[in-house]
Amino acid sequence: MPELTAAGDSATLPRKIAGILDECRLSHAIHGRKLKELSSLRSSTSPRPRSLFFSSFVKALTPLFDFARRTVSSERVVRFVSAFAARRDEKDARVSDEFLEEFIGFLLMAARAGQRSARFRACQIVSEIIMRLPDDAEVSNEVWDEVIDNMKQRVEDKVPAIRGFAVRALSRFANDVENSDIISLFLQVLPEESNAEVRKTIVLSLPPSNDTATAIVSSMLDVSDAVRRAAYCVLASKFPLQSLSIKLRTTVLQRGLSDRSLSVTKECLRMLKDEWLMKCCGGDPIALLRFLDVETYEIVGETIMEVILKDGVARVQEGQSIRQYLASRDKGEAHTMDVVRIPSNVGYFRDLLQNCISSTLLEDHQTSLRDTPFDGYLDVPNIPIQPILVDCLLEVFDAKKIASKLEENCPLLVFKMLQELQVFRWEDLL
Repeated sequence: MPELTAAGDSATLPRKIAGILDECRLSHAIHGRKLKELSSLRSSTSPRPRSLFFSSFVKALTPLFDFARRTVSSERVVRFVSAFAARRDEKDARVSDEFLEEFIGFLLMAARAGQRSARFRACQIVSEIIMRLPDDAEVSNEVWDEVIDNMKQRVEDKVPAIRGFAVRALSRFANDVENSDIISLFLQVLPEESNAEVRKTIVLSLPPSNDTATAIVSSMLDVSDAVRRAAYCVLASKFPLQSLSIKLRTTVLQRGLSDRSLSVTKECLRMLKDEWLMKCCGGDPIALLRFLDVETYEIVGETIMEVILKDGVARVQEGQSIRQYLASRDKGEAHTMDVVRIPSNVGYFRDLLQNCISSTLLEDHQTSLRDTPFDGYLDVPNIPIQPILVDCLLEVFDAKKIASKLEENCPLLVFKMLQELQVFRWEDLL
Protein backbone atom coordinates (compact mmCIF):
# COMPACT_ATOMS: atom_id res chain seq x y z
CA MET A 1 0.00 0.00 0.00
CA PRO A 2 1.49 3.39 -0.98
CA GLU A 3 2.48 5.67 1.89
CA LEU A 4 -0.15 8.22 2.83
CA THR A 5 0.72 11.88 3.29
CA ALA A 6 -1.06 14.59 5.21
CA ALA A 7 -1.94 16.54 2.10
CA GLY A 8 -4.96 15.18 0.34
CA ASP A 9 -5.56 12.28 2.76
CA SER A 10 -7.16 14.01 5.75
CA ALA A 11 -10.53 13.52 4.06
CA THR A 12 -10.03 10.11 2.42
CA LEU A 13 -8.49 8.33 5.43
CA PRO A 14 -11.62 8.59 7.66
CA ARG A 15 -13.71 7.23 4.78
CA LYS A 16 -11.37 4.28 4.30
CA ILE A 17 -11.46 3.45 8.01
CA ALA A 18 -15.25 3.88 8.10
CA GLY A 19 -15.51 1.52 5.12
CA ILE A 20 -13.54 -1.15 6.98
CA LEU A 21 -15.69 -0.72 10.10
CA ASP A 22 -18.84 -0.94 8.01
CA GLU A 23 -17.72 -4.22 6.45
CA CYS A 24 -16.88 -5.64 9.88
CA ARG A 25 -20.35 -4.67 11.05
CA LEU A 26 -21.86 -7.10 8.57
CA SER A 27 -19.80 -10.21 9.24
CA HIS A 28 -17.44 -11.55 11.88
CA ALA A 29 -15.77 -13.90 9.40
CA ILE A 30 -13.75 -11.13 7.76
CA HIS A 31 -12.39 -9.60 10.98
CA GLY A 32 -9.01 -11.33 10.71
CA ARG A 33 -8.40 -10.05 7.20
CA LYS A 34 -9.64 -6.56 8.04
CA LEU A 35 -7.36 -6.35 11.10
CA LYS A 36 -4.37 -6.79 8.82
CA GLU A 37 -5.77 -4.28 6.36
CA LEU A 38 -6.33 -1.64 9.05
CA SER A 39 -2.87 -2.27 10.54
CA SER A 40 -1.34 -1.82 7.13
CA LEU A 41 -3.28 1.41 6.68
CA ARG A 42 -1.96 2.69 10.02
CA SER A 43 1.64 1.78 9.14
CA SER A 44 1.40 3.44 5.74
CA THR A 45 1.07 6.92 7.21
CA SER A 46 4.35 8.82 7.25
CA PRO A 47 5.98 9.45 10.67
CA ARG A 48 5.10 13.14 10.88
CA PRO A 49 1.32 13.02 10.54
CA ARG A 50 0.82 9.66 12.27
CA SER A 51 -1.71 11.37 14.58
CA LEU A 52 -3.73 11.76 11.39
CA PHE A 53 -4.56 8.07 11.53
CA PHE A 54 -5.69 8.28 15.15
CA SER A 55 -7.87 11.34 14.58
CA SER A 56 -9.34 9.70 11.46
CA PHE A 57 -9.97 6.48 13.38
CA VAL A 58 -11.78 8.32 16.18
CA LYS A 59 -13.79 10.31 13.67
CA ALA A 60 -14.94 7.14 11.89
CA LEU A 61 -15.81 5.52 15.23
CA THR A 62 -17.72 8.48 16.73
CA PRO A 63 -21.20 7.40 15.50
CA LEU A 64 -20.88 4.26 17.64
CA PHE A 65 -20.67 6.42 20.78
CA ASP A 66 -24.02 8.01 19.95
CA PHE A 67 -25.70 4.61 19.64
CA ALA A 68 -26.37 2.85 22.97
CA ARG A 69 -28.33 -0.19 21.76
CA ARG A 70 -26.50 -3.51 21.80
CA THR A 71 -27.37 -4.86 18.37
CA VAL A 72 -25.52 -7.67 16.63
CA SER A 73 -23.86 -5.28 14.20
CA SER A 74 -22.74 -2.80 16.87
CA GLU A 75 -21.31 -5.63 18.98
CA ARG A 76 -19.29 -6.82 15.97
CA VAL A 77 -17.79 -3.36 15.58
CA VAL A 78 -16.93 -3.21 19.29
CA ARG A 79 -15.17 -6.57 19.14
CA PHE A 80 -13.26 -5.57 16.00
CA VAL A 81 -12.14 -2.22 17.39
CA SER A 82 -11.06 -3.82 20.67
CA ALA A 83 -9.15 -6.55 18.86
CA PHE A 84 -7.40 -3.94 16.71
CA ALA A 85 -6.36 -1.87 19.73
CA ALA A 86 -5.10 -4.93 21.63
CA ARG A 87 -3.28 -6.38 18.59
CA ARG A 88 0.45 -5.70 18.60
CA ASP A 89 1.94 -5.57 15.14
CA GLU A 90 5.43 -7.03 15.58
CA LYS A 91 6.58 -5.29 12.40
CA ASP A 92 5.59 -1.93 13.83
CA ALA A 93 5.39 -2.57 17.60
CA ARG A 94 6.15 0.99 18.69
CA VAL A 95 3.30 2.38 16.60
CA SER A 96 0.92 -0.25 17.98
CA ASP A 97 1.85 0.59 21.58
CA GLU A 98 1.50 4.31 21.01
CA PHE A 99 -1.90 3.85 19.40
CA LEU A 100 -3.13 1.66 22.27
CA GLU A 101 -2.19 4.19 24.94
CA GLU A 102 -3.63 7.08 22.93
CA PHE A 103 -6.87 5.20 22.30
CA ILE A 104 -7.25 4.22 25.97
CA GLY A 105 -6.78 7.87 26.91
CA PHE A 106 -9.56 8.83 24.51
CA LEU A 107 -11.86 6.14 25.94
CA LEU A 108 -11.23 7.25 29.52
CA MET A 109 -12.14 10.78 28.57
CA ALA A 110 -15.36 9.50 26.96
CA ALA A 111 -16.10 7.45 30.09
CA ARG A 112 -16.38 10.72 32.04
CA ALA A 113 -18.80 12.26 29.56
CA GLY A 114 -22.26 13.37 30.59
CA GLN A 115 -23.80 11.50 27.69
CA ARG A 116 -24.95 8.06 28.76
CA SER A 117 -24.26 6.34 25.42
CA ALA A 118 -20.68 7.70 25.34
CA ARG A 119 -19.93 6.36 28.84
CA PHE A 120 -21.53 3.04 27.93
CA ARG A 121 -19.47 2.49 24.76
CA ALA A 122 -16.27 3.75 26.35
CA CYS A 123 -16.52 1.36 29.32
CA GLN A 124 -17.55 -1.49 27.04
CA ILE A 125 -14.54 -1.06 24.75
CA VAL A 126 -12.13 -0.51 27.66
CA SER A 127 -13.25 -3.74 29.31
CA GLU A 128 -13.01 -5.63 26.02
CA ILE A 129 -9.50 -4.35 25.34
CA ILE A 130 -8.30 -5.21 28.85
CA MET A 131 -9.65 -8.75 28.61
CA ARG A 132 -7.90 -9.25 25.26
CA LEU A 133 -4.49 -7.86 26.20
CA PRO A 134 -1.73 -10.37 27.03
CA ASP A 135 -0.07 -10.23 30.44
CA ASP A 136 3.12 -8.79 28.95
CA ALA A 137 1.39 -5.93 27.10
CA GLU A 138 3.58 -2.84 26.75
CA VAL A 139 1.45 -0.33 28.63
CA SER A 140 2.84 2.20 31.10
CA ASN A 141 1.88 2.02 34.77
CA GLU A 142 0.52 5.55 34.57
CA VAL A 143 -2.03 4.47 31.96
CA TRP A 144 -3.13 1.48 34.05
CA ASP A 145 -3.47 3.68 37.13
CA GLU A 146 -5.74 6.00 35.17
CA VAL A 147 -7.81 3.05 33.94
CA ILE A 148 -8.24 1.67 37.46
CA ASP A 149 -9.19 5.04 38.97
CA ASN A 150 -11.64 5.78 36.17
CA MET A 151 -13.29 2.36 36.30
CA LYS A 152 -13.64 2.58 40.10
CA GLN A 153 -15.72 5.69 39.60
CA ARG A 154 -17.83 4.00 36.94
CA VAL A 155 -18.58 1.09 39.31
CA GLU A 156 -20.94 3.53 41.01
CA ASP A 157 -22.46 4.85 37.76
CA LYS A 158 -26.23 5.15 37.71
CA VAL A 159 -26.49 2.97 34.58
CA PRO A 160 -26.30 -0.79 35.39
CA ALA A 161 -24.63 -1.77 32.11
CA ILE A 162 -21.85 0.75 32.69
CA ARG A 163 -21.31 -0.57 36.21
CA GLY A 164 -21.08 -4.08 34.81
CA PHE A 165 -18.44 -3.17 32.22
CA ALA A 166 -16.45 -1.27 34.86
CA VAL A 167 -16.43 -4.33 37.12
CA ARG A 168 -15.37 -6.51 34.21
CA ALA A 169 -12.48 -4.14 33.43
CA LEU A 170 -11.33 -4.07 37.05
CA SER A 171 -11.51 -7.85 37.41
CA ARG A 172 -8.28 -8.15 35.40
CA PHE A 173 -6.44 -6.26 38.16
CA ALA A 174 -8.18 -7.83 41.16
CA ASN A 175 -5.61 -10.62 41.60
CA ASP A 176 -2.73 -8.18 42.13
CA VAL A 177 -1.81 -7.78 45.79
CA GLU A 178 -1.17 -4.09 45.29
CA ASN A 179 -4.76 -3.64 44.07
CA SER A 180 -6.48 -5.07 47.16
CA ASP A 181 -8.68 -1.97 47.23
CA ILE A 182 -10.45 -3.32 44.13
CA ILE A 183 -11.56 -6.41 46.03
CA SER A 184 -12.64 -4.23 48.94
CA LEU A 185 -14.71 -2.17 46.50
CA PHE A 186 -16.34 -5.29 45.04
CA LEU A 187 -17.22 -6.62 48.50
CA GLN A 188 -18.61 -3.24 49.47
CA VAL A 189 -20.90 -2.76 46.48
CA LEU A 190 -22.02 -6.39 46.08
CA PRO A 191 -24.67 -6.40 48.87
CA GLU A 192 -25.97 -3.00 47.74
CA GLU A 193 -26.11 -3.69 43.99
CA SER A 194 -29.69 -3.69 42.70
CA ASN A 195 -29.03 -5.19 39.27
CA ALA A 196 -28.74 -8.98 39.10
CA GLU A 197 -26.45 -8.99 36.05
CA VAL A 198 -23.99 -6.66 37.77
CA ARG A 199 -24.07 -8.79 40.93
CA LYS A 200 -23.33 -11.83 38.78
CA THR A 201 -20.37 -10.03 37.17
CA ILE A 202 -18.98 -9.08 40.58
CA VAL A 203 -19.27 -12.64 41.88
CA LEU A 204 -17.52 -14.03 38.78
CA SER A 205 -14.75 -11.44 39.24
CA LEU A 206 -13.89 -12.29 42.86
CA PRO A 207 -10.50 -13.99 43.37
CA PRO A 208 -10.07 -16.74 45.98
CA SER A 209 -9.62 -15.58 49.59
CA ASN A 210 -11.29 -16.02 52.97
CA ASP A 211 -13.25 -12.78 52.61
CA THR A 212 -14.41 -13.49 49.08
CA ALA A 213 -15.39 -17.06 49.99
CA THR A 214 -17.81 -15.71 52.59
CA ALA A 215 -19.27 -13.25 50.09
CA ILE A 216 -19.67 -15.95 47.43
CA VAL A 217 -21.44 -18.30 49.85
CA SER A 218 -23.74 -15.44 50.85
CA SER A 219 -24.56 -14.94 47.17
CA MET A 220 -26.00 -18.46 47.13
CA LEU A 221 -29.04 -16.90 48.80
CA ASP A 222 -29.45 -14.28 46.07
CA VAL A 223 -32.93 -13.85 44.61
CA SER A 224 -31.52 -14.31 41.09
CA ASP A 225 -30.95 -17.82 39.77
CA ALA A 226 -28.11 -16.54 37.59
CA VAL A 227 -26.24 -15.07 40.57
CA ARG A 228 -26.63 -18.23 42.64
CA ARG A 229 -25.47 -20.34 39.71
CA ALA A 230 -22.45 -18.05 39.23
CA ALA A 231 -21.55 -18.48 42.91
CA TYR A 232 -21.28 -22.26 42.50
CA CYS A 233 -19.35 -21.85 39.26
CA VAL A 234 -16.77 -19.59 40.95
CA LEU A 235 -16.49 -21.83 43.98
CA ALA A 236 -15.86 -24.86 41.77
CA SER A 237 -13.25 -23.18 39.57
CA LYS A 238 -11.33 -21.04 42.09
CA PHE A 239 -11.66 -22.68 45.53
CA PRO A 240 -10.24 -26.18 46.17
CA LEU A 241 -12.27 -28.23 48.63
CA GLN A 242 -9.46 -28.13 51.20
CA SER A 243 -9.44 -24.31 51.23
CA LEU A 244 -12.98 -24.11 52.64
CA SER A 245 -13.90 -24.64 56.27
CA ILE A 246 -16.09 -27.64 57.09
CA LYS A 247 -18.95 -25.32 57.97
CA LEU A 248 -18.72 -23.56 54.59
CA ARG A 249 -18.57 -26.90 52.74
CA THR A 250 -21.74 -28.14 54.38
CA THR A 251 -23.51 -24.80 53.98
CA VAL A 252 -22.69 -24.74 50.27
CA LEU A 253 -24.09 -28.22 49.71
CA GLN A 254 -27.17 -27.70 51.86
CA ARG A 255 -28.13 -24.59 49.92
CA GLY A 256 -27.28 -25.94 46.49
CA LEU A 257 -28.95 -29.32 46.69
CA SER A 258 -32.14 -27.81 48.11
CA ASP A 259 -32.26 -24.83 45.75
CA ARG A 260 -35.60 -24.10 44.10
CA SER A 261 -33.95 -23.71 40.70
CA LEU A 262 -32.99 -26.84 38.79
CA SER A 263 -30.15 -25.03 37.01
CA VAL A 264 -28.58 -24.03 40.35
CA THR A 265 -28.91 -27.57 41.69
CA LYS A 266 -27.23 -28.92 38.54
CA GLU A 267 -24.33 -26.47 38.98
CA CYS A 268 -23.98 -27.55 42.61
CA LEU A 269 -23.99 -31.21 41.56
CA ARG A 270 -21.38 -30.53 38.90
CA MET A 271 -19.16 -28.92 41.55
CA LEU A 272 -19.75 -31.80 43.95
CA LYS A 273 -19.05 -34.59 41.46
CA ASP A 274 -16.48 -33.14 39.07
CA GLU A 275 -14.45 -30.95 41.42
CA TRP A 276 -14.88 -32.21 44.97
CA LEU A 277 -15.41 -35.94 44.49
CA MET A 278 -13.32 -36.67 41.38
CA LYS A 279 -10.54 -34.05 41.53
CA CYS A 280 -10.13 -33.48 45.27
CA CYS A 281 -11.03 -36.97 46.54
CA GLY A 282 -9.97 -39.13 43.61
CA GLY A 283 -13.51 -40.47 43.19
CA ASP A 284 -13.58 -41.92 46.73
CA PRO A 285 -16.91 -41.12 48.44
CA ILE A 286 -15.49 -42.08 51.86
CA ALA A 287 -12.79 -39.42 51.51
CA LEU A 288 -15.43 -36.88 50.53
CA LEU A 289 -17.51 -37.70 53.60
CA ARG A 290 -14.47 -37.19 55.83
CA PHE A 291 -14.08 -33.70 54.40
CA LEU A 292 -17.70 -33.00 55.37
CA ASP A 293 -17.45 -34.23 58.98
CA VAL A 294 -20.63 -36.28 58.73
CA GLU A 295 -20.51 -37.12 62.43
CA THR A 296 -21.40 -33.49 63.12
CA TYR A 297 -23.30 -32.72 59.89
CA GLU A 298 -25.10 -36.05 59.55
CA ILE A 299 -28.00 -34.89 57.39
CA VAL A 300 -25.60 -33.37 54.86
CA GLY A 301 -23.72 -36.66 54.64
CA GLU A 302 -26.93 -38.59 54.02
CA THR A 303 -28.01 -36.17 51.31
CA ILE A 304 -24.63 -36.28 49.56
CA MET A 305 -24.48 -40.06 49.52
CA GLU A 306 -28.05 -40.32 48.28
CA VAL A 307 -27.19 -38.02 45.38
CA ILE A 308 -23.94 -39.82 44.55
CA LEU A 309 -25.46 -43.29 44.71
CA LYS A 310 -28.52 -42.40 42.66
CA ASP A 311 -26.33 -40.71 40.09
CA GLY A 312 -24.15 -43.81 39.83
CA VAL A 313 -20.88 -41.95 40.42
CA ALA A 314 -19.79 -44.23 43.26
CA ARG A 315 -19.88 -47.86 42.20
CA VAL A 316 -18.62 -51.06 43.74
CA GLN A 317 -16.30 -52.91 41.40
CA GLU A 318 -17.65 -56.05 39.84
CA GLY A 319 -17.11 -59.07 42.06
CA GLN A 320 -16.42 -56.96 45.13
CA SER A 321 -18.75 -57.00 48.13
CA ILE A 322 -19.61 -53.97 50.22
CA ARG A 323 -17.58 -55.57 53.02
CA GLN A 324 -14.53 -55.62 50.73
CA TYR A 325 -15.30 -52.16 49.40
CA LEU A 326 -15.30 -50.63 52.88
CA ALA A 327 -12.42 -52.72 54.20
CA SER A 328 -10.27 -51.79 51.18
CA ARG A 329 -10.38 -48.18 52.35
CA ASP A 330 -9.09 -49.04 55.81
CA LYS A 331 -5.31 -49.52 55.87
CA GLY A 332 -5.43 -51.75 58.94
CA GLU A 333 -6.79 -55.24 59.30
CA ALA A 334 -9.77 -54.13 61.39
CA HIS A 335 -12.95 -56.17 61.36
CA THR A 336 -15.48 -54.93 58.84
CA MET A 337 -17.81 -53.73 61.56
CA ASP A 338 -15.02 -51.66 63.08
CA VAL A 339 -14.58 -50.04 59.67
CA VAL A 340 -18.29 -49.33 59.52
CA ARG A 341 -18.11 -47.51 62.83
CA ILE A 342 -15.95 -44.77 61.27
CA PRO A 343 -18.43 -41.86 60.99
CA SER A 344 -17.89 -41.31 57.28
CA ASN A 345 -18.19 -45.06 56.57
CA VAL A 346 -21.35 -45.24 58.66
CA GLY A 347 -22.98 -42.62 56.47
CA TYR A 348 -21.84 -44.34 53.29
CA PHE A 349 -23.01 -47.79 54.41
CA ARG A 350 -26.34 -46.58 55.70
CA ASP A 351 -27.11 -44.66 52.52
CA LEU A 352 -26.01 -47.61 50.42
CA LEU A 353 -28.51 -49.82 52.22
CA GLN A 354 -31.29 -47.31 51.88
CA ASN A 355 -30.74 -46.39 48.22
CA CYS A 356 -29.31 -49.52 46.61
CA ILE A 357 -30.75 -52.38 48.63
CA SER A 358 -34.14 -51.31 49.94
CA SER A 359 -35.52 -51.03 46.41
CA THR A 360 -34.96 -54.79 45.84
CA LEU A 361 -36.28 -56.20 49.11
CA LEU A 362 -39.53 -57.53 47.73
CA GLU A 363 -37.71 -59.62 45.13
CA ASP A 364 -35.08 -61.33 47.23
CA HIS A 365 -34.24 -60.21 50.76
CA GLN A 366 -31.39 -62.59 51.33
CA THR A 367 -29.59 -61.80 48.07
CA SER A 368 -30.00 -58.10 48.74
CA LEU A 369 -28.04 -58.33 51.96
CA ARG A 370 -25.47 -60.81 50.64
CA ASP A 371 -23.07 -58.01 49.66
CA THR A 372 -23.34 -56.01 52.87
CA PRO A 373 -21.21 -56.21 56.03
CA PHE A 374 -24.07 -58.26 57.54
CA ASP A 375 -23.68 -61.18 55.17
CA GLY A 376 -21.93 -63.26 57.85
CA TYR A 377 -25.17 -63.37 59.83
CA LEU A 378 -27.36 -64.67 57.02
CA ASP A 379 -26.28 -68.32 56.99
CA VAL A 380 -29.63 -69.57 58.32
CA PRO A 381 -32.43 -71.57 56.71
CA ASN A 382 -34.75 -69.66 54.42
CA ILE A 383 -37.57 -69.11 56.89
CA PRO A 384 -40.37 -66.52 57.03
CA ILE A 385 -38.50 -64.50 59.64
CA GLN A 386 -35.87 -63.53 57.06
CA PRO A 387 -37.71 -60.44 55.71
CA ILE A 388 -38.20 -59.23 59.29
CA LEU A 389 -34.49 -59.51 59.96
CA VAL A 390 -33.72 -57.55 56.83
CA ASP A 391 -36.17 -54.88 57.88
CA CYS A 392 -34.40 -54.63 61.23
CA LEU A 393 -31.09 -54.08 59.52
CA LEU A 394 -32.45 -51.51 57.11
CA GLU A 395 -34.20 -49.60 59.84
CA VAL A 396 -31.14 -48.98 61.98
CA PHE A 397 -32.30 -45.39 62.19
CA ASP A 398 -35.17 -46.33 64.50
CA ALA A 399 -33.97 -48.32 67.53
CA LYS A 400 -37.45 -48.51 69.09
CA LYS A 401 -38.93 -50.08 65.97
CA ILE A 402 -36.12 -52.62 65.89
CA ALA A 403 -36.63 -53.58 69.53
CA SER A 404 -40.35 -54.06 68.93
CA LYS A 405 -39.78 -56.35 65.96
CA LEU A 406 -37.18 -58.41 67.79
CA GLU A 407 -39.52 -59.02 70.71
CA GLU A 408 -42.56 -59.95 68.61
CA ASN A 409 -40.87 -62.01 65.87
CA CYS A 410 -37.95 -63.95 67.30
CA PRO A 411 -37.97 -67.72 66.70
CA LEU A 412 -35.35 -69.75 68.55
CA LEU A 413 -33.64 -70.64 65.27
CA VAL A 414 -32.36 -67.09 64.77
CA PHE A 415 -32.29 -65.94 68.38
CA LYS A 416 -28.52 -66.41 68.71
CA MET A 417 -27.88 -64.50 65.47
CA LEU A 418 -30.01 -61.57 66.58
CA GLN A 419 -28.22 -61.50 69.89
CA GLU A 420 -24.94 -61.16 68.05
CA LEU A 421 -26.37 -58.26 66.08
CA GLN A 422 -27.48 -56.59 69.28
CA VAL A 423 -23.90 -56.68 70.56
CA PHE A 424 -23.31 -53.70 68.27
CA ARG A 425 -24.23 -50.33 69.62
CA TRP A 426 -27.01 -49.47 67.24
CA GLU A 427 -26.48 -45.80 68.05
CA ASP A 428 -23.11 -46.11 66.29
CA LEU A 429 -25.06 -46.60 63.09
CA LEU A 430 -27.67 -43.93 63.83
